[in-house]
Amino acid sequence: MNGLAKTNEVTLRFPEQGKPVKREHLYELYSDVIGVLQKDHDWYIPRKRAYYLLSRVTLVGSTALLGFAAFLAFTDQSWTPSFLGLTFANPAQFALALAALAAFLLAANQVLMFTGTWVRYTEAAMKLNSQMLAAQFDWRLCTIGWEANDGNASADQQVKALTLLKTMVANSRAVMESETSKWSSELVKAVDQLKALTTSQTTATQSLITAAGKAAVAASPATLKVNFAGAPDRLKGREVVVTVGDHTEKRTGVDSSVVFPSVAPGTYKVGLVGTDEKNVEVRVDGIVQVEGGSTKDITLSVPKG
Repeated sequence: MNGLAKTNEVTLRFPEQGKPVKREHLYELYSDVIGVLQKDHDWYIPRKRAYYLLSRVTLVGSTALLGFAAFLAFTDQSWTPSFLGLTFANPAQFALALAALAAFLLAANQVLMFTGTWVRYTEAAMKLNSQMLAAQFDWRLCTIGWEANDGNASADQQVKALTLLKTMVANSRAVMESETSKWSSELVKAVDQLKALTTSQTTATQSLITAAGKAAVAASPATLKVNFAGAPDRLKGREVVVTVGDHTEKRTGVDSSVVFPSVAPGTYKVGLVGTDEKNVEVRVDGIVQVEGGSTKDITLSVPKG
């Protein structure tokens, strides 16, 4: 025997050329080819089991997390849940975190091709198993009429046997090549999805940072400047009280503006109360909307006496 070839670590024992070929040599080659098909099939079995587990964990896990998140929306919002060492302000915030974790599991399943790979491996293993069964029947049909195994094989028998064995190997390789081609296409798609996910996540993060910055500014104290118009001389030298919400400023006269340097954002009633030289009460009110981090002016018009 010579002309040895290795396929998936299985040696194919080809009959030696130029010498009579015994039928037992063809049976040996058939046994080697079946070994190749078996190796091809067995390569997928442990791997498809691993991807099956990864697929189930991500899909079942994400479904359970989404279901629990939906349940939390209908619970009492007064308690503070904890999870993995993290404490959340309320169940709604916890539900949002669970939904985000579920989305991460689904994205991992999609980008890392857990379910897709399990389906491809299962399909390939089933096809290879069917080919092995069919190959045994085909070989049996091919060898009908052969005499004792130790006899010489005719040229026609050799051609039929080698053609059949070649077809067996080619069909097995076609299944693996098809599966590899699908894997390549899915990988390109997964990379594109990962790029899109990264881009969207970056955009979302930037939006959150911008929103957080705006929220911080909106929550920061503002400066409110109260100006006076009309007949402020009416209160010249008189004690007056200027109020902005709960803030109070007492002063003599209103010949200049009153500045409130640390006013929280919100809507306020601004008032001026005092008495003129005739002891007539003077009261002026106004409404102002104060935005965080800004300087706001409001003018109160003092009526003539």
